[in-house]
Amino acid sequence: MIGGWVQKACFLSMGKKHDYSRALTHVNVPVLIIHGKNDLIPVGTCNSYLDNIQTAKLVVIENATHFPFEENSNEFEDVLAKFLQ
Repeated sequence: MIGGWVQKACFLSMGKKHDYSRALTHVNVPVLIIHGKNDLIPVGTCNSYLDNIQTAKLVVIENATHFPFEENSNEFEDVLAKFLQ
């Protein structure tokens, strides 16, 4: 069962799509987007972030789905460490 804020957010949105692209253009800090190559959510869903945050970088983790930090922790840690340096 879904709990916490997710359930409330799904209910309150009532199927509406929200466009935050304008707000994303104001982000001016480094942004790392990590996506598992085998995730059921297509990597294209990251395009809004990449198109609107000039400092965004996408890294796709091999041999991982939605949980690359667990399924391919070594590569995840390497990517994150490089980003944080």
